[in-house]
Amino acid sequence: MNDRHPRVIRFVNAELVKLSGDRSTALVELERRTGDSYRATAEGAGTDAGGLRCVAQAAAEALRRAVRASQPLSVDDVEMLQPFGRPSVVVAISVQCQDYSGSLVGISQADHDPVKATVRAVLNATNRVLGVG
Repeated sequence: MNDRHPRVIRFVNAELVKLSGDRSTALVELERRTGDSYRATAEGAGTDAGGLRCVAQAAAEALRRAVRASQPLSVDDVEMLQPFGRPSVVVAISVQCQDYSGSLVGISQADHDPVKATVRAVLNATNRVLGVG
């Protein structure tokens, strides 16, 4: 039996596209239980690390729109790590909202898709503070 409450905000899709000139762009889509959809894009360096940072920035912006936060969610850092020998994405995010101001950390096992893991790590970092988990 699953006693978990459904997520308020659900991850729908994430894409990372390498552009010419050593740049990349990310598109992230999130959805509320009501069916409202929130998309955001970000552009950055075309390196692997730069691409994941783009994804995290797009995810943070889509999430900000979904929770109607007036302050931005700042992506401080994104790293691929190997805790316990498992590839994982770790994000650090600065948040200023309602009753909380500070840094949050989220992690998600990357398996075969670090782009999707990056979005999940952003959501994992913010889920309790923003009430989206």
